Amino acid sequence: MNKLIIIAILTVFVTHAMLTAEASDCEVQGVVYSNGDPIPSDNPCEFNCVCQAGQKMCAVMSCQPAPDMNCVSIPIDGECCPSTYNCPDLCPSGEPWHRCSGDLCEGKTCHVPGATCVPDQCGGCDSYFVRQNGTKIKKCNKNRK
Repeated sequence: MNKLIIIAILTVFVTHAMLTAEASDCEVQGVVYSNGDPIPSDNPCEFNCVCQAGQKMCAVMSCQPAPDMNCVSIPIDGECCPSTYNCPDLCPSGEPWHRCSGDLCEGKTCHVPGATCVPDQCGGCDSYFVRQNGTKIKKCNKNRK
C-alpha cells in the first residue's frame, strides 16, 4: 500500500512539473520558444523580445508626439515612428509636415536688413526668411556668411 501512495504522489509531482515547464514556453506564429529564449519580431516598434513565463515580452520604442493635435501620421513600412504627418493647421498648402533634426536656420544668413529665418517643415526640411513686417522674402542668400 505504501508503494502505491508513493507512486501516486510521484506521478502527480512529475505531471505538475511537466505542466509548469510547458506553461513557461511561448508559442509565436506556430514556433515554440523556451523560457528566456529570444523571439524575433516583425513589429518595428518592438525590440529585445524574449519568452518570459509563457508570454512574449518586448521592449517597445517610444515615439515623439505629433506636432499638432490635428496631425495624422503617414506611416512608413518598416519604421516605428512616423517622421511625416498631414497637418492642415501647420501646412495649409496640403504638403506633409516633416520631423526634422537640428536647427534648420543654423548658418543661414540673409542680405536683407532685419530679416528673420523661419524653419519650414512643410514639404521637407528647409527654411525661409521674412521681413520685419512678416512678408516672405522670395530671394535671399541663405547660405551666405
